[in-house]
Amino acid sequence: MLFAFIQSNVKAQYNQIWNNVSMPSAGSGNYTVLGVQNTDNDPGKEIVMLSWAGGIYSIFIVDGQNGNLEGQIFNFTGISLPSLTDVDGNGKYEILFLGNMGSNYSWYL
Repeated sequence: MLFAFIQSNVKAQYNQIWNNVSMPSAGSGNYTVLGVQNTDNDPGKEIVMLSWAGGIYSIFIVDGQNGNLEGQIFNFTGISLPSLTDVDGNGKYEILFLGNMGSNYSWYL
């Protein structure tokens, strides 16, 4: 068996676009970015994030141009990994997920 390893210097490339942004949270808040898509048909894309703390999950939609909060969905005690998809083919991405806000799970769009 032959293994080949290639070593190269990789330099990360990024641009800081916001500074000192106050992030919303469900409690102390842990975050993961679910995706970056246009969710409202404006010229720019939004960043869709999942936040969780203390067993409570929330979804936040942040403007990708300026970091302003555009929308939020709060207080799920259970949630599937949300998907960003254009369900109706209109060019606007919807957030599809299975969530629990009590004793029953329901689909949300």
